Amino acid sequence: MNQIENGVSVRRGRLNTLEFVDRKTVRKTSILQETTRPHRLKIEAWAISEAKSRGVNAPTIVDFYQNNRGQEVLILERIDGKTLSHCSLRENASSMISVGEQMSLLENISSNYGWIDPQTMTGKSKDWKIFLLSYAQTYGNRLVNEGIISKKHLQHISSGIQDTDLSTSPYLVHRDIKLDNLIKDKDGKTWILDWENVILGDPLYDLAIFGLTHKDILWENLAITKRTTYDPQKYSIYEAVALIGLIDFCRKNKIDFIGRQRQFHDAVNRFAFSSKLHD
Repeated sequence: MNQIENGVSVRRGRLNTLEFVDRKTVRKTSILQETTRPHRLKIEAWAISEAKSRGVNAPTIVDFYQNNRGQEVLILERIDGKTLSHCSLRENASSMISVGEQMSLLENISSNYGWIDPQTMTGKSKDWKIFLLSYAQTYGNRLVNEGIISKKHLQHISSGIQDTDLSTSPYLVHRDIKLDNLIKDKDGKTWILDWENVILGDPLYDLAIFGLTHKDILWENLAITKRTTYDPQKYSIYEAVALIGLIDFCRKNKIDFIGRQRQFHDAVNRFAFSSKLHD
């Protein structure tokens, strides 16, 4: 929900508010602390600092603190420009090359994989495959129990995770690269915003998530693959796993997920086809 309060533009999300305080700064404030993934903004501040230290165009952190209500508050530089959702496909092609080149710098940021521990800023899982399997089964079983996806499909993807070589260095994976989170400034630089959903894992996972929303741009320009080797079998697994999380999010927030269900079934079928080609 967007509104104006005391001359300040406010966007209220499920987990935080975003306020455009003035022409130079943006303020993000946590609404609640999730029991499953606490300290999102603390992790975002860490991820931005790490990304900037590697040469990624991410906003400068002005301040980070906890207010008197126990909410985390992150003050960021406001980037002046337009999101790629308001740019032409030709502009997007060059920008996505830049995004791929920037994200390729984020290898071996930290040890381990998966969710990031807000105290140590390391991954909570020793193995990328173990993290994916746990993620798929935790969220997937909820969807199976409610009849949203079939148990057979979930088992098929779980088996695929176990049987496929998913080895990778622990990259910082953004998990929310989309046109609305990419800004091109007046000098033509492309900036990457909203780092609160980061995990540690395979960079191809970012490509799979991006493709779920921007398939036309993805296949016109596989720019993010500058930092990974495109593997259709792995890609289909990552699509299916990401969709399990997206469908569960839609379910919890009463958002229509019929289209996501179709995408999930398509991803499972593509994996089944690809796995046969590898037999």
